[in-house]
Parts: sequence; structure tokens; C-alpha cells
Amino acid sequence: MDSPSPVRNCCPQLAPDRLAGLLETSSNPATRLVLALVALHASSGTDLRNLVLSDVLLTRRQLLIRRPHGRHVVHLDNTTADLLHAWLRYRHQRSPRTVNAHLLVTQQTASTTDPVSADYVYRRFDPAGLTLRAVRAGRILDEARETEDPVHLVRVFGISITTAMKYIHAAHPHRAGPVPH
Repeated sequence: MDSPSPVRNCCPQLAPDRLAGLLETSSNPATRLVLALVALHASSGTDLRNLVLSDVLLTRRQLLIRRPHGRHVVHLDNTTADLLHAWLRYRHQRSPRTVNAHLLVTQQTASTTDPVSADYVYRRFDPAGLTLRAVRAGRILDEARETEDPVHLVRVFGISITTAMKYIHAAHPHRAGPVPH
């Protein structure tokens, strides 16, 4: 779900070397996958909690994110694809008989059909002193700095055109026109 003001109080972008450092310091495959999906693909906490195994299209290197306003396809880069494979192996080794269809599971949710908690997803960023929302917003803002095309942001991140325009305006304040509300 798009927040009313996605760029307000946005933290600086997560630099690639900082992401690499985070990935190297975390030994938890789920944490590493969550960090990559947010920092590289701007997935939201809700997106991550709702992903199910059938949304993973390994042969196409894609994730299908289902949202109330439609579907969004995430095209996986090498890093994220490798982290996804590592998580799936770990998930199977740890909970080979789980009936939980969600991509992310914990020891508690493996014996249910419930998604992981929102707190579980958001806490993946605590060790770095970051928040999921700020990293996500920083990623979208970084992409907006590279383009003045809101349609590009809509296609890459699956956000609304109104939200894309807010990011474009924040990245390019010289751009003519009022900020959408």
C-alpha cells in the first residue's frame, strides 16, 4: 500500500557497499533475502509477508507480488536470485514438512498457514539501525534521481502514478507542476 507521503523524512539511500556489508554480516538466509528485496527491489513489508511459494517463478527469475490494485512482477538480479535459492534450500532443510505456503516462514509459522508477523519483517533492519520503510523509500528515490519518468517507477516498483510523481518531484524539484496530493 502506498503511504500518503512516501518521501517525507526519507533516509539516505542504502549504498551498494553498505548493502553488501549487511548481507555479509547476516548469517540468516531470510534476513539476507528480505534486505535484498527491499534495498534492491523496494518490496514493502506487506509484499514480503504475503509472498507464497507459487509466486516464485524460478525458471523466469521472477517474483509475482499480488497487491489489491493488481500484480507486480519483480525481475530478479543475480544477487537476489542467489539469496532466494539459498533461502529456499534453508527453508526446506529446516522445515521439510511444513504446510505453510508462504515464502517466509519461522519456526512458529512453519506449523501453521499464517504469514510471518509484520514485526518479524521489520526487525530484519534493526541491526543496521535502519527501517524497512526508509530503505524502500530511499531505493525508489534513488531510481527517481536517475529518471524523470514516473511511468518507469510505476513499472519497476509497481507503485501508483501519484506516488511515482511524488518521488519524481522530490528527486527533481525543478520539474514543473504541483506536487500531487
